[in-house]
Amino acid sequence: MKRTLFFLLTFFMLGNLAAQQTGRGRGQGYRGGDYGTDKQASFEKLLDKKMEYIRREAGLSPREYEAVAKIIRRYDRQRFRLIRQRRQTIRALKKGQKLDAAKANTILDQLIEWDQKLWQLKIRYYKTLRQVLSPQKALAVIRAESSFRRRLVEPKKPSGPHALQKHGRPGRFK
Repeated sequence: MKRTLFFLLTFFMLGNLAAQQTGRGRGQGYRGGDYGTDKQASFEKLLDKKMEYIRREAGLSPREYEAVAKIIRRYDRQRFRLIRQRRQTIRALKKGQKLDAAKANTILDQLIEWDQKLWQLKIRYYKTLRQVLSPQKALAVIRAESSFRRRLVEPKKPSGPHALQKHGRPGRFK
């Protein structure tokens, strides 16, 4: 019994030590690289998929696609930068943290300012699309982008022979 316990403890400690040395601990990417680089690569992949979806759904010509791709990429980078800043401020507030009135007003002012910046960014985005594309194509791009976002966040529907089963009863839903 003691040998088994000793063996298990040693095994887990060595495994933890090995994970830390290879860089697979907290705050680092799976491959031991910089987590930010992995996030940036996945962000670029997502943008590529988004652009391909928009090109297909809006029926853009290659020339229109090149112009729209630059606009959307710039817009998304600026938008995500603002959202990240806002999120970091909100995370900085710890649950149950007591704020004085001055600090609370400062944070509220920052949140209002970021929301205004986001709306101004969206207005510039729409106006730029209108300058590059016809109004019909600009609306088709906006509609395709909205559709892409909805598809990205909606849960995947189950498939296969047991997709319709719930609570062990085939074909019945509550």
